[in-house]
Amino acid sequence: MTSAQFTGAGQKTIEEFKGDGAMMYHQVRAECSGELGDDTVYDGEPTDRPIKVKKLQFDFISPPNDALHCTMNQYVGWKKLEDELKKLPDLTGIEFDDVLIYADEQIEELHPDPLPEFRWFKLTGRAGIDDFASNGLDAIVSDRALAVIKQFPHEYLKISPYK
Repeated sequence: MTSAQFTGAGQKTIEEFKGDGAMMYHQVRAECSGELGDDTVYDGEPTDRPIKVKKLQFDFISPPNDALHCTMNQYVGWKKLEDELKKLPDLTGIEFDDVLIYADEQIEELHPDPLPEFRWFKLTGRAGIDDFASNGLDAIVSDRALAVIKQFPHEYLKISPYK
């Protein structure tokens, strides 16, 4: 199954993914519209790779168009996206937490509507096994999780097969 099969006729529903044994995975590069803020608290040094974070501040440097954003392998997403993902039975490889969001006046001018509520999407899984994982650069996401993400704005999301 390819990501193209999520649109149009014959679209698989979330229920059809449960236990069908044919789960595919995708490498997903989210919109990089921010950077780690000054109030980010690191577990180790900021120069460590991969970066480990205890408390995340995400500073938007461009208007947030999509529901999922990333910088330095730290992901933030809309609270509404979190709510929908949590409806997946036995969701694996992701934890949700609070995030400090900062958008300067220029961002507010370019994005006049109030920003949606954001949450920290901590990727904790194993690539090709759990619904969410990281390969150090991109997210590795299951079919069923990607189907949920694609229900939200995702214009700048880059998707390719994960092998």
